[in-house]
Amino acid sequence: MNDIQAKVLEIAETKDLGSITYYRLSKMLGVDHPYRVKYAIDKLIEKGLLTAKSDGSITKAISSGLEGLIKIPYYGEVNCGDATALAEDRIQSYLEISPSVIGAADVSNLFALKASGNSMNKADIGGRSVDNGDYVIARKKDNYCPKNGDHVISIIGGAANLKKFRKDTKNRQIILESESTEGLPPIVISEQDINNLSAYSIAAKAVAVVKMA
Repeated sequence: MNDIQAKVLEIAETKDLGSITYYRLSKMLGVDHPYRVKYAIDKLIEKGLLTAKSDGSITKAISSGLEGLIKIPYYGEVNCGDATALAEDRIQSYLEISPSVIGAADVSNLFALKASGNSMNKADIGGRSVDNGDYVIARKKDNYCPKNGDHVISIIGGAANLKKFRKDTKNRQIILESESTEGLPPIVISEQDINNLSAYSIAAKAVAVVKMA
């Protein structure tokens, strides 16, 4: 944790950060630009040290008191069939688990989504399939370029979807494959829509699954 993040946490002890503008916070902290304050707040939210609520408030997170657990931001559902689960870039709550559950030494930039549907119940993500109601753990990466065979969280027309990625260079398209006992068809994205963020974008790579049954 850097000095700016530490100072932001100190202010959060007594104030709702959501009620203070980034400009004002930068002056309070002696920071040269408001974007540095926003970046610090975003990182503290990712780490589970601050909680951003739907009413716009940003406050210090309340610890569960359980040692050794990590808090992974939970954003809602990801659809495992057609892209119908709306993607909202807003933390709804936190999934608290021990690191060994997901088998990840690096727990930075992780977030959780709840699987809806069974179109990925034959997938192998960290040795586990994805059934309806399971939690999918994904990692955000800047400039992430998926490889064939990666399981990716895509945003298609503003909706979140989980599929296996395959690039079809011959036909200049991306194929998002289901891995299911139901034999569902793939989603096909043309090359011309790859950089059209309103139509299609890759949000993250799925790295683990937390089974619920």
